[in-house]
Amino acid sequence: GLSFDYSRSLVRPDYKKLCPVLMIGNSDGEYFIGNPALLPESIYVISFGHTFKRDKFVTSLDINYRDKSNTAEKIIDVEKSKDIHDPGVKTIYTWVNTKHQSSLGTKLDLKVNGKDVKAEVWAGFYYDIYRREELVTKEDFNYEVGTSVDVSLSERIKLSSSLIYISAKESAYNLKGEDVLANLRITTALSKKINMYLEFRDIVDKDIYEITWNEQMTYYKESSTKPQHRALLIGINYQF
Repeated sequence: GLSFDYSRSLVRPDYKKLCPVLMIGNSDGEYFIGNPALLPESIYVISFGHTFKRDKFVTSLDINYRDKSNTAEKIIDVEKSKDIHDPGVKTIYTWVNTKHQSSLGTKLDLKVNGKDVKAEVWAGFYYDIYRREELVTKEDFNYEVGTSVDVSLSERIKLSSSLIYISAKESAYNLKGEDVLANLRITTALSKKINMYLEFRDIVDKDIYEITWNEQMTYYKESSTKPQHRALLIGINYQF
């Protein structure tokens, strides 16, 4: 059947971005100070879709438009950086509402719902326009492909896995740079309402890129790191 969805949300900046107190940054000589005048990030999404079902197969295709405005961007605080007298302080950063992103995309999704195995494969393609103060700074064609599989090993034990490749420099996952997400979870039922799980998260390492501009749009910095984000989670879910 046909579907139409509309959503609008506000994402408020965290304490670090708002607090007007000088704080130590992540790198030597780099400090930051929050901006209490920051506005919440505004996001709205419009989506049209069609779903086709036949036996175990479910196919869906949707076209969506996404708009993000008032995104907080880290920049050099030019005025405060001019007043630096401490030799241990090289740069002072702050945040301003300058970024605006519009995205038009489409996504194709195929699901197979078997008795003991459920699988899903999808591909999404997006055309993104990035602006700073309404000036177009970049246009990108991005995509993501992914798959997930759920297998019931017994009445009590289920194995779940997912693998996603993202090409977008900025995506719905709030990642920067090409990325691969890979997770593996084992779930066992302790009772009808209580499940215990063991999850291996972010099996694949990530590449991260940072881009920083000053108010005159003359300062540019790009860095790449490959941190270890792997994690082992153990938890219990209770279904009400």
